[in-house]
Amino acid sequence: MTTVLKNRVLLTLFLLLLLAAFGLPFLSYAPNRLLSGQSISLLSLLHGRALWLLAPLAALALLSLLPPRRGYALLTVLAASALLTLSLWLSGDAARQLAQSGSALARTSWSGGCWLMLALCLLMAANAMERITASPLWRICGNLLTLAPALWLLFSQQLDALSLLKEYHNRREVFDAALWQHLTILLLTVLPTLAIGVPLGVLCFRSQRWQTPVFSTLNIIQTVPSIALFGLLIAPLAGLAAAIRGWRATASTASGWRRRSSRW
Repeated sequence: MTTVLKNRVLLTLFLLLLLAAFGLPFLSYAPNRLLSGQSISLLSLLHGRALWLLAPLAALALLSLLPPRRGYALLTVLAASALLTLSLWLSGDAARQLAQSGSALARTSWSGGCWLMLALCLLMAANAMERITASPLWRICGNLLTLAPALWLLFSQQLDALSLLKEYHNRREVFDAALWQHLTILLLTVLPTLAIGVPLGVLCFRSQRWQTPVFSTLNIIQTVPSIALFGLLIAPLAGLAAAIRGWRATASTASGWRRRSSRW
């Protein structure tokens, strides 16, 4: 009994993975995007080459009963990566077969079981990576290597039959434009934060007398919800636009150019 509970985190994640894999639908198949999907279980797909999925599953079952040593942690990362890759391949292969037998409007998507399996595989790999190395940089590199086979499946177009990628290919320009817009907003948010936060952090680290006023102010700001903060900023920004000549014209011009470019 003591041996069974030596790796409680991996054992818990593995039991949750079993419940998700065999207790929830793996895929959902619908004749078109308007109708509700029909659930497809993982057991119904386990035949032929898909039986290879049981190999990393059995390896994780054995590793969850062994003590959390470094060598076993490396095997756990490999087994979790293999299970992640095989689960993705199985979903893409099943979607391709269903698309060939059905209509062109048919949609095959991941269901709850598949989503949870993928997430739990990543959690198991990340947890095992912490036992392999203490360096954050090497952990990031290890986690990226864990995702490498899955990314190969994605870029080799073996998952294109899934509804998510079908929608992306049908509206690729809209998705790409939205992605770049969100990345631009993210960059414009992160850069001022770093420009303000890094000097304040260095100042508080070097001078203790600045720690109390800075942290008190930040705690007050942190407790204010973001929506309420926007409401509180309406009056100061309106006063700033009224006080600074050209501020309102600049904002209106930028807004006008955005609307005009969207029409083009």
